Amino acid sequence: MIVTLTPRTDFFPVPRVEIGFDPFTAFSGGTAPATGPDTLSGGSAGGTGPTIYSGGSAATASVDLPAGTDSVTLWWRSEGRTGKVRGVVSRFFTGAGGFLDLEAGLNALTTYELECFDGDTSLGRVSLGTVSLPWDGDENAVVIQQPLNPNLNAQVINLEGAWPSYSRTAVGELVTVEGATRPVVVGAGPRQGLTNVDIDFGVTDAAESAAVWATLGTDDAPQVPVWLIRAPAGFIPRRLFAHIATLNEVDIDYRYGDEWSRFQATVTEVSPPAPGLVISPLSYDDLDVSYASYDARDDAYPSYDDQDTDWALAGAAGGA
Repeated sequence: MIVTLTPRTDFFPVPRVEIGFDPFTAFSGGTAPATGPDTLSGGSAGGTGPTIYSGGSAATASVDLPAGTDSVTLWWRSEGRTGKVRGVVSRFFTGAGGFLDLEAGLNALTTYELECFDGDTSLGRVSLGTVSLPWDGDENAVVIQQPLNPNLNAQVINLEGAWPSYSRTAVGELVTVEGATRPVVVGAGPRQGLTNVDIDFGVTDAAESAAVWATLGTDDAPQVPVWLIRAPAGFIPRRLFAHIATLNEVDIDYRYGDEWSRFQATVTEVSPPAPGLVISPLSYDDLDVSYASYDARDDAYPSYDDQDTDWALAGAAGGA
């Protein structure tokens, strides 16, 4: 099977990596049409189409999945860290279709591994390759989003002095027994994640301010008080989940007729909430408004897998 890792830097729903699977065993990068049932043509160089966006180079590889694979969990590795790709945990898998990593670090190499299962039995992991998600925008920009709903996101400006330091703590205490020259550490586990991370983000207008607050929920749509913070530069991890206990919005120049304000908080790194759950950025409403009829929509795709992974149509129906 052919696996393609494609970085997408367009901002809807958020910068991401698309992981596509095609049940082919060979591919061609030439311009000649593909032939045979097990061949995939790469098309002409420099080709454009409705699903092409700005981003980095796609990484393509041929992999073999263990026999008996009926479900998969997708893992990422980056900057010495590892975790499960949101929404791809114990997913039924036929060998075709695709997944999204909506949380990939900006300007960071990410390696993907597919853990294969036969029922509840793990058959091991298969490496899918490595790709970088580039960031070509403002180097001071930061993408924040609600992990469980990536449609709730905002692009803010990292103001001077943000995250100048952070702490790492190890839970436990020192116990000195009688006659000992050194204490013994009695602890609850290894060194913890980041604490005392100061954030200081600016927004340029009231709409962006509202978007920031929406990531943490409204009366009608409450959310978990956690952000995914992705900065293309700086010394915090490029994929940082943070508990937002208290968020302060501070006026910069509202009083002078402009709409600049800033958001300040001291946050603590946490584990990603419910990694198996996510609201898909592509809805059936998006598909419906993009085609004149159901017949036209069906004719546009060779399979339902292709239809369900046409991420270019995400958001076509509007809303979040």
